[in-house]
Amino acid sequence: MRTKKILSVLLAIFLFATMFGMAGAFAEDAVEAAGEVSAQAAARTGWPTAVLLEDAAAYAGGWNQGLIQWTPFVKETKRNEKDEIVTKTDSFADYKKEGEALVKWTIVSAIQYVVKDDVETRVPVSLKIENTPEEAARNPVAVYQADTGSTIDLVVKQGLNEFYGEITATLTVTAPTLAIDGSTTTERKASEATMESAPITIFIRNPEKFKELIDKVQKILDKGSRYDEDFIKRVQAEVTIANLYYRSYPSEGSIKINETVATLENILTEAPAHILFSRADWLQWLNNMFSNGFISFIWGAVDVFSFIGKIFSVTGPMWKAIGSFFGALLKIFNWITPLFALFGA
Repeated sequence: MRTKKILSVLLAIFLFATMFGMAGAFAEDAVEAAGEVSAQAAARTGWPTAVLLEDAAAYAGGWNQGLIQWTPFVKETKRNEKDEIVTKTDSFADYKKEGEALVKWTIVSAIQYVVKDDVETRVPVSLKIENTPEEAARNPVAVYQADTGSTIDLVVKQGLNEFYGEITATLTVTAPTLAIDGSTTTERKASEATMESAPITIFIRNPEKFKELIDKVQKILDKGSRYDEDFIKRVQAEVTIANLYYRSYPSEGSIKINETVATLENILTEAPAHILFSRADWLQWLNNMFSNGFISFIWGAVDVFSFIGKIFSVTGPMWKAIGSFFGALLKIFNWITPLFALFGA
């Protein structure tokens, strides 16, 4: 009897252990299967998880026009188990060809720089995005979207009116996350995702305003002996770069122009701190006390008196000739005066 009980307990333990073993194996298989599904889903992802528009994607293509470019995701190429190169049909172009990809540019804000009586104000304006340059040319500002095959562009050009200012835009892209190969249209349609880029801004600038800023800084170089040697070297380097950008817009576009404008403006602000006049301690003390404006004032006075001197050097002969004329005229009157007295008698 006892033997039967022992065998029953052992059998129960065996069955219990076997059941848990099977359950454990099933659970392990399930996890492995889930891992395979996840891996397959990841492998079949057809496009990035975000639409990235880097600052370098904003160009001008020239001072009077602007351009923002997005480079779509391309086909994924990899080797299979047989070491064969396989190109998956899941590029943005493929999705667009199948009518499953959409892109939309949106102008978040547009600010126009308006100059009146040498005062610049910023005025919000409304701009319309067209699908062709011909349609866009009819508008005050010509804005249109274009697909070059390798990039998705937002183009800004001068339209019926002159436009200088800043335009901030975003790009929204909708496409399937499943690759075209190995999935049905219904599956791909159900997996669609929509992503929006972060806002990006381009600047449409008047090149002549940029040149005016360069000319202001150039005046510092024209009187370079008045400033620190290291400061003048730095100014010369910046002016050289700025002139280069004025003649040919940099490939980095708005980024480099923004940096250059800020640098030139900073040079104009800090220039008084680098002016030289005398190494005398008392003069330097006065200069510091008046916030670097004292020596600058002295040089300004020197310029004024020098200018006045130049005027007199040029007009001196004229005034001398006028004086000689009136002197001769007085001599004539002195000669004919007795005759008037004679006739008067």
